Amino acid sequence: MGPTLNLYYDIQILMLLVVFAAGVFFVERDRRHRRGSVAHRFQALSKTAAVLCTLGFIFVVYGSFIEPRIIRVVRAEVGLTGRRPLSAPVRIALISDSHLGPFKRDRFMRRVAAELIRIKPDIVVLAGDLVEDATRTGEARYLLPLAEVARRIPVFVALGNHDSGLGDELDYLPLDEHEAEVAGALGEAGAVVLKNEHQVIEVGGVRVLIAGLADIRSGKTDPGAALSGAPPDIPRIVIAHNPDVVRLLDSREVDLLLAGHTHGGQFRLPGIGSLVRIPTTLGQDVDHGLFRIGGIPLYITSGIGESGARARLFIPPEIALITVR
Repeated sequence: MGPTLNLYYDIQILMLLVVFAAGVFFVERDRRHRRGSVAHRFQALSKTAAVLCTLGFIFVVYGSFIEPRIIRVVRAEVGLTGRRPLSAPVRIALISDSHLGPFKRDRFMRRVAAELIRIKPDIVVLAGDLVEDATRTGEARYLLPLAEVARRIPVFVALGNHDSGLGDELDYLPLDEHEAEVAGALGEAGAVVLKNEHQVIEVGGVRVLIAGLADIRSGKTDPGAALSGAPPDIPRIVIAHNPDVVRLLDSREVDLLLAGHTHGGQFRLPGIGSLVRIPTTLGQDVDHGLFRIGGIPLYITSGIGESGARARLFIPPEIALITVR
């Protein structure tokens, strides 16, 4: 996406800031020009309006320009189903939903790569929606900073709906040529894209199977193909973009599912939770973190990027560092 569209979004945010500032100015001017008992009523009203405008101004500035640039590391411990135990703990860094293009580009991914190298996981997993719109030629190139990570740490990827075409839930349009562009950039960076397939790797003397699934909205998700020929005694960790795939999995065949897609709502308030509908069938509360559904441990990351609005509120971009035991 070119600089013109980025400027368009910046102008939108600046217009909101101007509206809030103008509200404070005119309310205060109105207060100064009123007298008598009526003035007292308007004074109380003006103070309330000024507080609300100020809070709105702060939220817009923080949510648009500060929080989206934060990269936090969220640590979690996850136990497998117990059918195929690990011989030693494995540390997995999970990221998803960078939505590179309109708001974040290779500069941001260089920061993500540096953080991944700093925390030194055994495996890095990317759970899809890495670009905002794969139909825009060039967005996939913003993934190339991951090469610095892949030179040191195994990186595995399951693609999401935005990586394959249009991201609208009601108008999913998988486009193989655009998906190939994203997969090609990831391959150039040294990452392994898994589409209904798996690999067995050894990290620190521990063997683990990593399987990746095609996005559920493509209609091509095939857990059977992904696990075909899997050794029966090696722990199986599955990557999928949309956590809804948990309903397609058998707890006897899968030991852990890692997913993204939800953004944790992207806009939250403390004590209330997500202010928008979580785009899955699992329920509004299954938005980010660790769950157990159908006997399968499911970890959902809230992601590192933004889609739609160039803002996050009380759900900063995260790298989930998961110790699997």
